[in-house]
Amino acid sequence: METHRVKVITDDGTTKHIAKLHKAVVRKEGKRAVDSADFEVSIKTPAETGYIVSYIQDVADTTYLTSVYNFQGTDRDEGGFDLDGDGTHNAYQKPYGASSNTEYNIGGVVGNDGRFLSNYCAEFDGTNTAGRDKITVSNNADHHDFSGQFDIYAWAENKNDGSDGDIRIIFSKIDTGGSGSGVELGIKKVSGSWLVYGRVRISGTDHTYVGGAFHSNFRLTTKPVLLRMRRDSSDEIRVTINEATDNGVWDGGSNEAYSTSADLSNTSSLFIGSDGSTNRWKGIAHQLRLYCGGFLPDSESHHIMTDSPQCMTMKFRGTAYKVIDRTNMKEVRCVGQGKLLYQTVFTGKNTASGSNTTMWSSTSSDGDDYGNDTNGDALVVRPDNNNIYDRSSVANNTAYNTEHKHVIQSLALHAEEDISSPKWKVIHNQLSSNNSQNGSGGFLFGSWVAGGTFLQQVRLLCASNNMNIWANARKTFFLEKNTGITTPYKFTQDGSNQESVNISESGDSDMLRVNDIEVIGGGRPLTKQETKNTTNNSNITTLSQYPIVLQQIEVINNLSNGNFSNGDILTEGTDFDVAYDSKKITFKGDAISAVMSVRITYQYEDPDNIKRWSTASAPNRVTDVGRFSARLYVTQMTAGNDLSTLAQKIVNTSTGLQELRKRYTIKVPYLLNNLRENHEIGIKNIVKGIGNSTTYVDTIVRQIEWRYPECRTIIHAGEISYDGLDLMTLEAETSGNLTSGTFKTKAV
Repeated sequence: METHRVKVITDDGTTKHIAKLHKAVVRKEGKRAVDSADFEVSIKTPAETGYIVSYIQDVADTTYLTSVYNFQGTDRDEGGFDLDGDGTHNAYQKPYGASSNTEYNIGGVVGNDGRFLSNYCAEFDGTNTAGRDKITVSNNADHHDFSGQFDIYAWAENKNDGSDGDIRIIFSKIDTGGSGSGVELGIKKVSGSWLVYGRVRISGTDHTYVGGAFHSNFRLTTKPVLLRMRRDSSDEIRVTINEATDNGVWDGGSNEAYSTSADLSNTSSLFIGSDGSTNRWKGIAHQLRLYCGGFLPDSESHHIMTDSPQCMTMKFRGTAYKVIDRTNMKEVRCVGQGKLLYQTVFTGKNTASGSNTTMWSSTSSDGDDYGNDTNGDALVVRPDNNNIYDRSSVANNTAYNTEHKHVIQSLALHAEEDISSPKWKVIHNQLSSNNSQNGSGGFLFGSWVAGGTFLQQVRLLCASNNMNIWANARKTFFLEKNTGITTPYKFTQDGSNQESVNISESGDSDMLRVNDIEVIGGGRPLTKQETKNTTNNSNITTLSQYPIVLQQIEVINNLSNGNFSNGDILTEGTDFDVAYDSKKITFKGDAISAVMSVRITYQYEDPDNIKRWSTASAPNRVTDVGRFSARLYVTQMTAGNDLSTLAQKIVNTSTGLQELRKRYTIKVPYLLNNLRENHEIGIKNIVKGIGNSTTYVDTIVRQIEWRYPECRTIIHAGEISYDGLDLMTLEAETSGNLTSGTFKTKAV
């Protein structure tokens, strides 16, 4: 079988098409920019401007890959066909960071440990508790096809309790009706040991497999194990654990394989963590894979067993903005789907449509969705009609201050087209309450006035609270501590092999040197009402203040104008126009058919309410390297304490932002699948002075680029942090909507 470990799918909105891929360059840009990708596909591939394009890259052949669930804070499918869970499961453990470091252990059913320690995972507690019960995936007749060959893999951990005879199901696609068919995979407790278990149902008759004692010493608890069920080209169904058949048998007989060519398809839902209503899983699910229409040969399956685990299989999804037809292929250039979120511009008026009562509930768990977590510390703040966030708007508990992470959650929600059905999910359970583990209070002292793009605001909030961000291809947005997620991954260049890893230092930059900073904040906008007549002064009225946002114009006395009633609200563009730069409102249309009196409500900024804060490093720092000054405008912040915190983070006298920072480029001669942004890795190149014979240099992954068919991965690491450079680049990002910016005043 030809190996295809990459796959491109184009989607015209109705049909998903698997492309014949010639070339791909995929860029994960982290917080620096929106992800992008360039593809060359067969001329026969349906691809037009506006199509949604997905790029899947895996450790094993993707030809028959139907769905893959990596459980990185969500139950969304990364196989390319969007066979998502129902979203009701919200118990996801955060990464440990290191197996010997219990900083991130939330004390769940089973600790996230072993090979998956740098990833998130789904937790099941063996009950039907809302949010911790099974994941339900609706049946899909086009893709859930068990009429022929299939392959199911589940990386999981089990809680070592229960009684003999208990069954725990990790995967179920079965019709329990009198003539139903289907398959299940899980474990069963026999004579005190948990053994791998499988069930095949054919027209109402069950056939079961129970493993032998070969792997009973695993007890499916101390480390993750790989459970597998497949039907091969000989129509034999086998169940294995960690690639071994485990000396088990079917139906109490002596056969390790069950032979049948029966169609096992059904219209029932697919369940993860239960058979639908009983036999619930108790433990952790790290990854679940489903292949339909084929199976993986042992050589490919072995990679799933031995390769480092993935945190994302779908590396990119975005929109084709340019398609060029060549003689024998098409060039498809794409921008990531995060573009709409990152570049959403917030003004002084909250225009979000729809409603979302669940985001204010007290039942959402673990801070991984909109709402409170089980500890009551993940409180989302709702903005008022003018997009202002303050502590009085914290849901359910006004005693809490406004936390940075919850403002970001709410900003993401209000960037949605319809907040009643949000497409993006925000994960922040890697951060403790108030982000105290990062050495910061974690909350804003004053109000946050939403303005500028989503990404600009997120950068500022993260900069003042030691947070970092990244997003995956399935619209999941992660907030994590900016010191990175510890991983066991090390890269060494020893010069002995031209095809080995290449590690280079990109050089130092004094762009990050800031040891004298002035931060200028904004004041909370004030509201003013003025009463005017629509026909005075040739239908033009001049306000007493420059309006930031015109909230409404209400008819308070229609006088002789029969087109309106008292209490009516005039419509901008139809009844009036606004010139913000001249404070003028021009009435028109029916509003000037006869005189009437109106009340104009608007917001304006009080110059006397602007907060200022400045700080500088210790004099000896300035003496050592010279004075590097900057000025930063942050109109979103309204309290001096918040401006002080941000200024101190930028200057960062404890670690010396004024010190030169290192940037590294790591070129890997294969397609790397186990890394993502904000992972901490170790690198060593003794020849170039990076590390030494006994020590690696720890650095954080910031950007990743994959190249096919060259099969190369380029990692950019180090240096980039929420500090001077990031904040300075805000100035050039969106000049038309800029509300935050810096400029370098002097460099001595």
